[in-house]
Amino acid sequence: MPKNSNYGSLSAIFHLGKFSISTPIAASALTGYVLFANHLTVSAILPVTGVFFLASGASALNQVQEKLTDSKMERTRYRPLPIGKLTRFQAFLVALALILIGSALLLYGSRLLSLALGLITIIWYNGIYTPLKRVSAFAVFPGSMVGALPPLIGWTAAGGPIAEPMILSLAFFFFIVQVPHFWIILLRNSADYEKSGMPVLTKVFSEMQIRRLTMTWIIITALSSVLLTLGHAVYGFFPVSIVLILSVALIVLIRKFLFEEKTRRNINLAFASLNFYVLSMMILVILNNLL
Repeated sequence: MPKNSNYGSLSAIFHLGKFSISTPIAASALTGYVLFANHLTVSAILPVTGVFFLASGASALNQVQEKLTDSKMERTRYRPLPIGKLTRFQAFLVALALILIGSALLLYGSRLLSLALGLITIIWYNGIYTPLKRVSAFAVFPGSMVGALPPLIGWTAAGGPIAEPMILSLAFFFFIVQVPHFWIILLRNSADYEKSGMPVLTKVFSEMQIRRLTMTWIIITALSSVLLTLGHAVYGFFPVSIVLILSVALIVLIRKFLFEEKTRRNINLAFASLNFYVLSMMILVILNNLL
């Protein structure tokens, strides 16, 4: 977001809906879709696009809910609502439109179960996680459920039953990775989060303790990827070997970035490494089930 108000309405909607964040969420839904379907056709477009719009709508609604908090933080104070580019009511209408479009795409392109999971995701994110952030520094744990649901939406949209080990292993992986993902962001913006007035982990633990906790959850994330092989989301000697190599590399790199030189640059590298790891796992699952 540029640190001024010189952008148009379309740009305001783009930032309100956080399209850059909604894209990887939609990609996780695509991963779940391919995991069951074992093919990639135009039939995947509607449910995956539906997840994209639902995620954007939830993000827009979140900014309506957190306008005051966003105005206090450097990283968020230039969003459309704090700078007055959009009113709360206008932003709510945008959020509602995005959610309705996403719901229609899911309803038309998949199953009622997929739509129900999509709406549950919004209720969980905006109705439970967002208010909980105001009362607990540990809201990330229930909030991580939001990351587990998009792969399930994609899986069920392709016709899959909801309680299969294959998709549950993938959903669990996305659930676990949300925790270190958030804590690395917290390490990068700790002072900014403290300005928000919300309870944050930096008021409970020291920075070194948070780094150690983050490292612990990185190891748990790497171990959760092993479940992808046990659940047969990833199978075959070569793909499984890649999972193990990437997981070991993640642990080594994050340990280096978190503890060897405690600089903002290394925190950014840790964040990039984790994102690359998650992207690699999605690509690996998709290719393993397409080829």
